[in-house]
Amino acid sequence: AGPTIWHEGFENGVPAKATNVGTGVVVTSESGAHSGTRRFQFVGDTDPATVSSLTFVLDLAGYEAGSLEFANKFNSGIEGDDVATVMVWAVDDPLQQKSVVTLPFANQPSGDWVITTIDLPAELSDQQLNVSFTADFNSASSDTWSLDDLSFVATPVPEPVSLSLLILGVIPALVRRRFS
Repeated sequence: AGPTIWHEGFENGVPAKATNVGTGVVVTSESGAHSGTRRFQFVGDTDPATVSSLTFVLDLAGYEAGSLEFANKFNSGIEGDDVATVMVWAVDDPLQQKSVVTLPFANQPSGDWVITTIDLPAELSDQQLNVSFTADFNSASSDTWSLDDLSFVATPVPEPVSLSLLILGVIPALVRRRFS
């Protein structure tokens, strides 16, 4: 893969660069967090007119599309009319007509942290991305979806200068070998 270029564990609350709409809150609990003492949590019953969301803008300029990894758990099972989703799309594509990665959650057991990894397609490389976690819980307030330890791993895009130098170094070696 590559180096971790972004990580969020909510230890300082909701980051200033994130947009939090609806019922999402940061909860402090040493035993309830995946790591550290805090986690982000969506709480049902969300307003049917507004889907709760937590959205980040990640700048992947200079990086190939890598993978988004996060810990998540449902503290109680999600019912048939509840929806929890992760979406990733390019910032310059507000209508989401280009590559969009959507991961809906259904039938995930409740109570245990699950590590989820989303590999992003190449067309999302080298640009700014929106990463949005959304919850639409249409039932009892006991429905909760917790998130922790969000990270993005990506490989730097090879620089054209490095590639040129490699080619310039190989050509003389091939010419010398041919005439030896």
